[in-house]
Amino acid sequence: MIGSKIKAKLLPGLIRKAKKANARPLVSGSGRIGLIVDAKDLEKKSGLLKIHDLAGYPKKDCKLVICGSRKEIVDVNFPVILDPSEISIGGKFESEDIRNFIATEFDFLICNFSESCLHGMLLAASSKVSVKIGNSPDEFGVFDLEIEAENPDVFQQETLKYIEIFKKNR
Repeated sequence: MIGSKIKAKLLPGLIRKAKKANARPLVSGSGRIGLIVDAKDLEKKSGLLKIHDLAGYPKKDCKLVICGSRKEIVDVNFPVILDPSEISIGGKFESEDIRNFIATEFDFLICNFSESCLHGMLLAASSKVSVKIGNSPDEFGVFDLEIEAENPDVFQQETLKYIEIFKKNR
């Protein structure tokens, strides 16, 4: 599809622009945590989907976004899906759920997606978050903390360790 190829070329610039526009000081107070995960190998990330409990956030204060095509995500238990086809060529999110996610302020945003998941990176860059934690590599410098761990369980353990450090130092 021509539109998706053009979007893929434009997304890096849109990510950098969103990062600049949404730079935030490291402050606390929202009492919420966000999680952006791609649908690739989702079954291996089941523990990561419950990280809010381990970090001390009730489920009601956690928002989860799964990145992937709605056609490929068969589990209807995921309320918010970021489908790449629902991003305009100018980088605007068409989904009301995604726009609500962006409007929500979070203490922490935890991102675990593949390097090719540019739509997830655009969402992370567009989000209002005190601390963005994500997996390596982060070629756009969106994350405040980049964790190098291929295993989702190791990523989860490292993320929790740093969340506790950030909480103590606020």
